[in-house]
Amino acid sequence: MAFQTLKARLKPVCHRTLRRQVTAYIPYTKRLPLVEEFTPEESEDRLYHLVSEYLQQDNLQALPASQRSLDDAGAAQATGFIDLRHCRR
Repeated sequence: MAFQTLKARLKPVCHRTLRRQVTAYIPYTKRLPLVEEFTPEESEDRLYHLVSEYLQQDNLQALPASQRSLDDAGAAQATGFIDLRHCRR
């Protein structure tokens, strides 16, 4: 409920703009992805699991339930978390 209230209060001043909506007047550089193999260390894997467990708490108010999984690409993008176990750098 608090999330919806905050969202409603911010709506008049915050507007999400997509890249394709502003390309006419904002020049973007072309993105070139670089892919390399990456194997997380044991400490990084442990951190991943600790954050995952935290996000699964029933009483967590920081994020809506739909954004509490690091394994889901959409949720990772929404929360800013990335599943390091499957990343390549």
